[in-house]
Amino acid sequence: MINQEILLSISGLKYKLIEKLDEKKWPGYIRNINTFIDVYPDLEEKIKSDLRNRKYIELRKNLINICGMLNSIYAADSLTVECNNQIVALATGNVFDDRLEVFVENFTQSVASLSIDIQVAASRNGEQTFTRFSKKSKSGEPVILAIDDAEIFLKILQKILADAPYGLKCVTSGQEALNFLSAGNRVDIILLDIAMPDMDGYNTMEKFNEMKINTPVIFVTAYADRKYVNRAIELGAVGLLAKPLRKQQLLNKINEVCSVLG
Repeated sequence: MINQEILLSISGLKYKLIEKLDEKKWPGYIRNINTFIDVYPDLEEKIKSDLRNRKYIELRKNLINICGMLNSIYAADSLTVECNNQIVALATGNVFDDRLEVFVENFTQSVASLSIDIQVAASRNGEQTFTRFSKKSKSGEPVILAIDDAEIFLKILQKILADAPYGLKCVTSGQEALNFLSAGNRVDIILLDIAMPDMDGYNTMEKFNEMKINTPVIFVTAYADRKYVNRAIELGAVGLLAKPLRKQQLLNKINEVCSVLG
């Protein structure tokens, strides 16, 4: 259930405008939020396809649609300003492919993160639920277990966390993760990719639950679709992060989990 208190906790929204909404405008605003959550995944795929195929007219139309939705939900200027700049550049033919690729990657990740944050907060009524999880180990730095079949992602993760006060262990499959945990290795937080062959992230999480592994899991996904988010929350994930990972977003989520677990 989405309410004002939940939305005021989302950093990617303009809370001052949300606070001013009266009872008459609130139902329309909630409809805008739900439309954004439902429509964005398909629009994201269209934008990436338009970019790959250099269909700049279609790309501009889809960016206009997304900007309209972001404005309707009072998204932060950090999302809308650069989007509008790119729309203008596409209209004038002032397009640089390398810059456009960087923009699309960063923009879609940020918008997906906003959608995921709203969905996760709404599913929990704005509250984090960590009661089922074991306390963080008091000895040494917290240990993170990263599970992803893409080794390039794990290498990127190693770079992101190189200077952070965490230990990092990496495996490339759900079965490897189960073996690692079954061997009694200490792990404080698990980063789990959803889309993996043989045993995907959901199946892996189901195995964790069967084995009563009480380590908090943060899912990592390239999709902001409701079905992905809802399934992750149903299985007990403490959060989701959108790919490609942003260093500060990742560190914020890890720090949040560590602070709650003590």
